[in-house]
Amino acid sequence: MKTCDDVIHRIRWDESLNQDDFFVGYEDRFVGLIEKPFSDFTWNIEDAAGDDPFNFSVPFHRVTYFKYKTQKVWDKTERLDLVFGSTGSQVTICDVIQKWADEN
Repeated sequence: MKTCDDVIHRIRWDESLNQDDFFVGYEDRFVGLIEKPFSDFTWNIEDAAGDDPFNFSVPFHRVTYFKYKTQKVWDKTERLDLVFGSTGSQVTICDVIQKWADEN
């Protein structure tokens, strides 16, 4: 299964993907599971390391899932990978986006 880091890089650098269409579910130490838009996070390690209150980051090991709009496309606990299709489904993020476009 591809890692959280792989998914982040794909969303950040694949020009065919709109970062605003993705959401991240992560485990907060005090509150529990929280979901936020992908674009709310500071994914650059150098930027996230400072004390700037405008930078929001979370350790990669706390990321539980990614969603495209409302559909989960990567889930660590379910071993789901619809971004790369690395868990045997052969479904990739391009298929998910196309299906979403066809249905909406």
